[in-house]
Amino acid sequence: MSYQLIKSDSVACPVNTPETSTDRKSEHATPQKISRQQLVNKLNFINFQDETILIKFIHKKFKHVFACPAKPQPSMGEDVLCTWVDASKLKTRLKTYAFESILLKDRQWDLELRLELVDLNEEFIRFRIPEIYYQLISKKSLREPCQGIRAQLFQNSAIFDGTLIDFCATEFSVKTRLEPPQTSQWLNPNATINILLTRDEETLYSGECKIVKETSNGSTIDFLLEPTNHNISRFKKKRFRSTREKIIPAPVIRFTHPLTGKRHDFKLVDLSGSGFSVEETENACVLLPGIILPDVEM
Repeated sequence: MSYQLIKSDSVACPVNTPETSTDRKSEHATPQKISRQQLVNKLNFINFQDETILIKFIHKKFKHVFACPAKPQPSMGEDVLCTWVDASKLKTRLKTYAFESILLKDRQWDLELRLELVDLNEEFIRFRIPEIYYQLISKKSLREPCQGIRAQLFQNSAIFDGTLIDFCATEFSVKTRLEPPQTSQWLNPNATINILLTRDEETLYSGECKIVKETSNGSTIDFLLEPTNHNISRFKKKRFRSTREKIIPAPVIRFTHPLTGKRHDFKLVDLSGSGFSVEETENACVLLPGIILPDVEM
């Protein structure tokens, strides 16, 4: 028997990622004192690991945000130079987008640094690090890696095929590949987008999302998406509804998450002949309205 999550009582679990917009503030942000040498050491380690950071840009008029990957070069002083991984998409945006900040990311934390811009062109970006400053580190819901999930994005009759990279109930990322004659211009980043997630032709989730961030790497685009629907109406509203009962001790439901493959146990808050409700912790949301659970045990 399969189940579908119909409604979430909260408006939305907070998504504390700094790349969403400049006016979104984290409820869990903590001031941190960071020295220049600490940051330089971190950037040099990223260079040693042959990894990248994200350079965040914001549209001068519409405030849409996109991030471009860059490789930090070895540095010992106050200036740091980063070269672009793929500058093809950046060339057309330098006039309409302004440098906002740099983003250092791992699976649990985002570090956003608003540094002084020294130089910016189609080949590199150079910024200056002050001696000591205070910055916010934002804790976010942990996204779990996903495998074997097909993602289809729909907007204005355009369809983009891709795969689901990681997931939590408040945001998830999708990697798409552009197939000629497709271009990134076919997608309007300021409009909502519909997504369909399937595994072996079985539908697991479909819903409307907004584009939080897009990162271009040549023929692929990585999207960070945030669901916009917080409840769905699957059935016609009944005049008389069955009563929800609280059972002591509370039964437990157990299921394998259809997108991440992880096992979860939840205690029931209440139960009726037509449904039941469960509670989740704020920073560990795994259920969202519309997701289908193919196999649930009670």
